[in-house]
Amino acid sequence: MYRVKGLIYLLLLAGCSSNLTKGVESYQAGQYSQAKSYFLQASKEKALGSNYWLGLSYETEGDWVKAEHWYRIAIIDDNSPGAMYQVAIHHLDEELKDGFFHLDLLYGFASSENLDLLIMASRWDYSPANEKLKELKLQVPYADLKDQFLATHHSDINAMVRLGTHFYIGSRDEESIKWFYLAARWGDEGAARYLVKLEAEIPYPDLLENKINREIEAERVQLVLVNSMASTAIKVWGPKGSANTYKAPVPVPIAPISAPIVFTAPAVKNSKTGVYGDQQKDPKRCSSDVSCGIGNQCIKAPGKSFGACMEVTDKSNVYMPDANSAFYQNARCIFNSDCEVGYICNKEYKACIKKH
Repeated sequence: MYRVKGLIYLLLLAGCSSNLTKGVESYQAGQYSQAKSYFLQASKEKALGSNYWLGLSYETEGDWVKAEHWYRIAIIDDNSPGAMYQVAIHHLDEELKDGFFHLDLLYGFASSENLDLLIMASRWDYSPANEKLKELKLQVPYADLKDQFLATHHSDINAMVRLGTHFYIGSRDEESIKWFYLAARWGDEGAARYLVKLEAEIPYPDLLENKINREIEAERVQLVLVNSMASTAIKVWGPKGSANTYKAPVPVPIAPISAPIVFTAPAVKNSKTGVYGDQQKDPKRCSSDVSCGIGNQCIKAPGKSFGACMEVTDKSNVYMPDANSAFYQNARCIFNSDCEVGYICNKEYKACIKKH
């Protein structure tokens, strides 16, 4: 019962059709005719999941012909892994009664539409399909369809990287570059490194920049709202000389935002190294290593979100913001005495730099 209530709660949270939610409630209560009526209305509303539930309702009542009809619609219109599984299992159970098919399956020669449907459901990471494949002693495939959905519709960076890695291992470079390129636009450093291996262009992290700017703007709007409410409260309930008079909070000062955060990223100097511009002479403001390009790192002062791009030199752990100084990656310092001979402690970055 708790599982049923949890499912209905999730449907409501997801903003599902009220007809779909009512249909699930009726189905779980055993009122299948009423459930089908709700699901049919939800299907007309194009509610995701309604076609699958219609098929499940008919199958529960024992009408497989109508159940398969709605399952097939759910497969075509909704890419429903549950519908794929239900159709595959129904027909595979019949096929497995054939001894020759069972032998073909055992030795890896079996092929059928229903087996393909079962594998496709597994590619959506549908647990019952995964378990059935294990039962049949078949390999569970990588859930690429699920990751493509997450990467495309939810901007899931981890899914992008998994897809890129999957295609990279399979030597499908063009598809691998596509997903690594998208992940790099979100600022993923691992994806950028793979692009270097594939000798592909490293993109500017514009999607990451846009996200940061949206967050900054949302924070600014929130502060404006707080100030407005505080100012109104002062006007309405401001102090009038009495000790018992309500005192409204003082408005929060808003730090002016002169311009949105901008990642300065010139064109790639070398497609194989991916180094951005001439960073020895023109160090770039950065938030991560991706902002600097491959072969460089973003060195930040302790506790700071932004720093400067440093180019890797031929010396171990040395970074150069300009032609006359060098930063050691791990050489954090407080006093000049913390640095090696020939270096001084930079007060801003708390890092050892080469004396001019």
